[in-house]
Amino acid sequence: MFKIVCINIMVAAFFLWASLYMLLSILPSCYEWQESTPEQDVSNANIGQRNRKIDTISMQESINRVNIGQHYMCKHWAVVYAMSYPTNAVRRIALNSNWCLVIVADIGSISMDAYLTALGIRGRRIVFLNVEDQDILFSDFTAAIPSRHIGRKNVGYLFAMQNGAELIWDFDYNNQGILDINISNTRNTIDVLQRCSGQHKLFNPYPYFSVNETCIWPRGFPLEFVRDTSTSPELCKGNISVGSVGVFQSIAKTEPDVDATFRLTREYPIMIEATQTFPFILIPRHSYCPFSERATLWTKQSFLYMALPTGVNSRVSDIWRSYIAQLFFHQKGINLVFSPPIIEQTSRDETILEDFQAEMDIYKKSNSLIDFLQTFRFHHNTTLENLYEDLYSRYFITLNDVYFIRKWVKSYSKNFIVD
Repeated sequence: MFKIVCINIMVAAFFLWASLYMLLSILPSCYEWQESTPEQDVSNANIGQRNRKIDTISMQESINRVNIGQHYMCKHWAVVYAMSYPTNAVRRIALNSNWCLVIVADIGSISMDAYLTALGIRGRRIVFLNVEDQDILFSDFTAAIPSRHIGRKNVGYLFAMQNGAELIWDFDYNNQGILDINISNTRNTIDVLQRCSGQHKLFNPYPYFSVNETCIWPRGFPLEFVRDTSTSPELCKGNISVGSVGVFQSIAKTEPDVDATFRLTREYPIMIEATQTFPFILIPRHSYCPFSERATLWTKQSFLYMALPTGVNSRVSDIWRSYIAQLFFHQKGINLVFSPPIIEQTSRDETILEDFQAEMDIYKKSNSLIDFLQTFRFHHNTTLENLYEDLYSRYFITLNDVYFIRKWVKSYSKNFIVD
């Protein structure tokens, strides 16, 4: 009897050990699919060095075309991310008959009825996409976008592209105004100020806009160079065709977009003194300058590069997008210009210290990112997916961003084709 009991215990122990072994062998593969935020303990020495690999990822073919009751066709679309009630900035664009508006909600946003009632304007030109609508339109694509993240705007961009967009005004809920430029004749020219001579990997346009501040820079500009006057060289007059411009970035007259470091160490808020008649400033080819998602006009030729990375903080996402887009702009002859100040920005709810923490990747990695982009071996068949894989391997973005960009490109290709 004793022997039988011992044998039963040994058999049970063997099966228990085998079960634990199988469970432990499965766990690592599970964790590989859970990465959604940048590693916090990555050594600065590893940033920019290729140290990570990506496994082959299979994707479901579940991209859907738009079908939510009515078909909207506009050439000019504005896209805004909405968590709370509409602001005057949203209301002004909703009243502009030259523009259609897509409002992208998120988990925790107010309902469509409450939002549109508070807006006081309804009609075919105004589209409200709640989370359920977004999942119906792009069921596979939205799975790669976290909640409460500015990356939700990606759904709005695709919606606009599907529905006739030739221009997309990418704006923030507290930025009043719109850059309404006629690009119907792409051969028309615009006057610009451009670098007279020389070359630098960075260009800082802010000092040219008559700011009563001795040192100012846009959010996303590497801190190592904020006092380098060669990033704001002497400018000469020139002109370019409006059809060559992929992005028009507008600087706000009040409270321009600066980082938390500036707000903590300099006089703030500040006022831009340049008027609307001030010339456009052309960002030099092969120089980099950050631009945001707060008051930015995108033309059709640049739509593919609108994707906001979804695995990094929202205050980093639009800056990373701007640098990534410029790599392709440089290779394809697409221009980036800063427009005269036409935007009025009202105070934001975020605290400076929260913004400072959210921007940490910018402070630590932006200079290394630009160095990498400058040395990137660009070929005629280089794609966004190729670049994102390299950026992931060097710790600039997360694995979630790689999943996301593959779905973005697939959805873009299925639903929007440049003429």
